[in-house]
Amino acid sequence: MAHYGFHGAQRFTSPDTPPVAYPEGFQGNDIPIDAQAVLEVVRMRLSGAEEADDG
Repeated sequence: MAHYGFHGAQRFTSPDTPPVAYPEGFQGNDIPIDAQAVLEVVRMRLSGAEEADDG
């Protein structure tokens, strides 16, 4: 199992996670995420392909 985090189009997973930070508006309704970036990871994972930087 792998967990991925996103900020905009930037993707990260353990062990290369950024430090915890709660920017202003963190609890708001606007989430900065690039749906295409998420879709690419979903497709990669469902296809069984692994990228070298997935830790």
